Amino acid sequence: MGDSRDREKQADPKLYGLNRAQRFRVYGWLVAVIVVGSVIWMIAHLKPHRWYKYTDVVSFEQTAHDVEVGFVLWEEAKPVEAGLLPEDVVSEPAISSDGTRMVYSRSGKKDSGDLFLRHWDGTSWSEPRPMRALNSNFEEISPSLSGDGQFLYFSSNRPGGLGGYDIWASKWDGAEYAWPLPLTTRVNTPFDELGPAISPDNFELFFSSNRPRHRVDETKRQLTPSEVESLKADHDLYSADLASERPYKLMVERRLSMLYSLREGALGDLKVMEKLGGTEQTEATVDKALAFLAGIQSDDGRWDLSEHGGAGNHDMAATGMALLTFYGRGERHDMNCTYRETVQKGINWLIDQQDKGSGDLRGAKPRGDMYDHGIAGLAMVEAYGVTKDRKLLPRAQSAVDFIEASQNKTTGGWRYKAKGDGGFENQKGDLSVSGWIIMVLASAQMSGLEVKAETLDGARRVLKEMSGGKHGGSFGYA
Repeated sequence: MGDSRDREKQADPKLYGLNRAQRFRVYGWLVAVIVVGSVIWMIAHLKPHRWYKYTDVVSFEQTAHDVEVGFVLWEEAKPVEAGLLPEDVVSEPAISSDGTRMVYSRSGKKDSGDLFLRHWDGTSWSEPRPMRALNSNFEEISPSLSGDGQFLYFSSNRPGGLGGYDIWASKWDGAEYAWPLPLTTRVNTPFDELGPAISPDNFELFFSSNRPRHRVDETKRQLTPSEVESLKADHDLYSADLASERPYKLMVERRLSMLYSLREGALGDLKVMEKLGGTEQTEATVDKALAFLAGIQSDDGRWDLSEHGGAGNHDMAATGMALLTFYGRGERHDMNCTYRETVQKGINWLIDQQDKGSGDLRGAKPRGDMYDHGIAGLAMVEAYGVTKDRKLLPRAQSAVDFIEASQNKTTGGWRYKAKGDGGFENQKGDLSVSGWIIMVLASAQMSGLEVKAETLDGARRVLKEMSGGKHGGSFGYA
C-alpha cells in the first residue's frame, strides 16, 4: 500500500507545492486573464476618438515628420451631404495629403461638371465653394492634387487647349487655385486626355488618352475634327516624367502671360464666348469699346488724357490701360488682326517714353508716379508674354528691375515715389499702387522674366501687414 503511494508521488511530482492538475488550472486562469486584459486594452486604446489627431493638421504633420508607426481605426463611412442639392452628382473627390483640402467635380441641372473646394477644420468639412477661376460652362472633371497640394490637375474640354479633353493645371496662391493653364504637347494632343493622377513623390503624371498608338505627324498641318475622330483609339494609360521638371514647366513650352487663356482664336468665336457667359450684346459692346479707343488714339500712339477731361501727366497709365484692353481681346502688334496698327503704335510709344537706363515707365515730360509705371509696366510685360517679341524682352525686364529698385525694403511695398526721388525712403506702402506692381511681378513670372525672391517676399509682407478681418481677407485704404 505504501509502495503504491510512493510510486504515485514519483509519477506526479509537485512543483511549488502544486501537482499537475493544480498547475493546469493555474495555467488556464492565466490565459483567461491575458485574453480578457488584451480585449480591455484594445477597447480602451483603439477607440476612434483616440485617433482624432490623424485629422488634425498639426498632429498629422508631426506624425508624418517623426515617421512613427501607428494604428488607424477607420470609422464607418458617412455621406458628406452639407451644401449639396438633391440633383447634384458628386464624383472623383481628391484630398490633399494633409487631409485639409478636398476638391471634387459636381454636375447639377446644367449637366456640366464644375470643380468645388472644401476645407477640413479638424471636426467637419466646410460648405463647398465653387472654384471661380477654374469653372466654365464647359466640363471640368477628374481633379487630382500634387503631393504637396500646390498644384491641381484636371481634365476639361474648354477652349485654349489642343482639342477634345485636355489636362490643365492650376497653382495654389495661398487662398485658392488660380487661373489654370493647359499642359504642353508632352501631355496634351487633339485627342482626349483624361483622369490625371500625380505620383506621391511628384515625379510622374499618369493619365489616360484615346490618341492613336502610332505617332501622328501634326507639324505639317492641323488635323481636322473628322480626322481626329477617325483616328481615336481605345483609352490607354500614359505617363509624363516630371523628375527633371518643375510642375509649372509642364504647362508651357513657351512661358505665357496672365492674359493667355482664350487668346488662341477663341475670343473671336461667339459660340465659345456664350459658354463663358458672353452674349451677342456683350460682344458687340466690347467691339464698340475697342473701336472707340482706336478712334481717340493720338497720332503719336498714346492715349492723351488731357484731351478727354483727365490729368495730362498720366498718359503712360492711360496708354497702358488701353493696350491691356486690346491685348486682352486677342489683338496684338505682331500678327494680322483688326487693330494691329493701333496696338503697334501704342506699344512703340511706351518703348520710346521708357528710360533706357533705369526702365522707368513714368514718362519724361511731365513725369507721372508709380501708378503710371505699374499700369504701363503691366502692358509692357503682357505684350512680351503674349507675343514673345524679342525686342520687348529687355524693355519688359528693365520695367521689372525698376520695380525691384523702387521697393521699400523695410515695409516691402511701393507708393507714389521711386528710388532717387526725394522722400522715397520715408514713404509707407500704398495698397493700390502695390496692387498694380504685384500684378506686374505675377505676369513677369508667368512670362519667363526674372523676379527676385526677396522682392516677392516683401510684397507678401506688405499685404499681410495691410490685411485685416477675421480671416485676413479684408483690405482698406493704406
